Amino acid sequence: SDIAGVAVHGQTIWHAPPVGTWQLVDAARVAERTGLAVITDFRARDIAAGGEGAPLVPLADAMLFGDDAAARILLNIGGMANLTIVPQR
Repeated sequence: SDIAGVAVHGQTIWHAPPVGTWQLVDAARVAERTGLAVITDFRARDIAAGGEGAPLVPLADAMLFGDDAAARILLNIGGMANLTIVPQR
C-alpha cells in the first residue's frame, strides 16, 4: 500500500541519440498486473530534451558510488553499455 507507482523503461533494442530509442515494454500489462500507475518512455523523453536516454544512471551512480577520496568510472552493461564518470567529491 506504500507503493504509488512503478517505473519501467523496458528492454532497449535500438538506441541512437539524438535520433531516438526503442524499448520493448508493455506498460498496460504491467499496470493491469500490479494495479499501479506505470511511468514509462523516460528514455525517449530524455532524448527529446537533448539527453542521451539514460537520465537515471548518472544520478544513481553519483549517489551510490561517489567518494571523497577518488574519482570513479562505472560501466553499466545493461541493454546498452555506457560509462559514467563520477568525479571525486
